[in-house]
Amino acid sequence: MNDDGRPDLVMGEHRGALRLSLWRNLGGGWFIEQLVGEGVESHLGARTVDLDGDGDREIVSKGWDAPQAIHVSRNDATVPSDREAGQVPPR
Repeated sequence: MNDDGRPDLVMGEHRGALRLSLWRNLGGGWFIEQLVGEGVESHLGARTVDLDGDGDREIVSKGWDAPQAIHVSRNDATVPSDREAGQVPPR
């Protein structure tokens, strides 16, 4: 998601807390969770796509209990690399 060359993970929960999270890959098998939202189910997880053509990806999911609903988390921010943000993997 932040174009640093390491694959990040997007998790959308179907039940429970109904969290939508981005798991940023710090390398070496280490990830940190960035909460994107809560309270909206994401049946079969979530997908990423550049909906507005600005070069970054939005997160899109759909509901099971409300299948007519499409949920979009718009990405308007430029995400710095983990090194630029001062984050390093734990040792």
